[in-house]
Amino acid sequence: MQYYVVQDRTPTGPFSEAEVRRLLEEQKLHPADLCWAEGMSNWVPLASVFNIPLPPAVEPAASYVYASFGARVLAFVIDGFIIGIPSNVIMQAVKPPPAIGNGHSLAEVIRLFSDYMAQNPWLQISVMLLTWLYFALMESSSRQATFGKSILGLKVATTEGRRLNLSEASLRFWAKYVGSFMLTCGLGCLPILFTPRRQALHDMAARTIVIRK
Repeated sequence: MQYYVVQDRTPTGPFSEAEVRRLLEEQKLHPADLCWAEGMSNWVPLASVFNIPLPPAVEPAASYVYASFGARVLAFVIDGFIIGIPSNVIMQAVKPPPAIGNGHSLAEVIRLFSDYMAQNPWLQISVMLLTWLYFALMESSSRQATFGKSILGLKVATTEGRRLNLSEASLRFWAKYVGSFMLTCGLGCLPILFTPRRQALHDMAARTIVIRK
């Protein structure tokens, strides 16, 4: 039997039963997608045709309490201190960083550390990988939050309301590092102030939201 399936409001196919089952396993089709085959009077969900349980309904987005800009900044600061502990251990083990007292102004201190990191690219890569693992593993865990977010009662979810997997959490981290900070000098976080779901640039790219637990 050949099946037609509605995706993005457009019928696609025909697909054989084996093809439909394969696409469902690969998550390219969803059990709630409507399908039709010759002899069927109406379009019905794939779940009812192939005896697949539908996933539980997620909480409507309108019922979420989105995290404020201030709460997210404070959570980021807390996470910065937490990440700074193992990062400093790595730095001390490889090559001690310059003393802050050697700089006579904030600009000079920043320049000293910039020069230090530029002269030690492998150290910079190690710290970056550590930071990525911290955010990606914790935000894809059952707690859905880093320590900073947990302390403030926040968690990260997809825009559909479900927990992130490791790939989605990694995408969110790199979108934040590259898009919201490196390319925009931090300005990518300002949309939190005026977007309906209080999303930063990286939230929009990764299709995530930060909400109160």
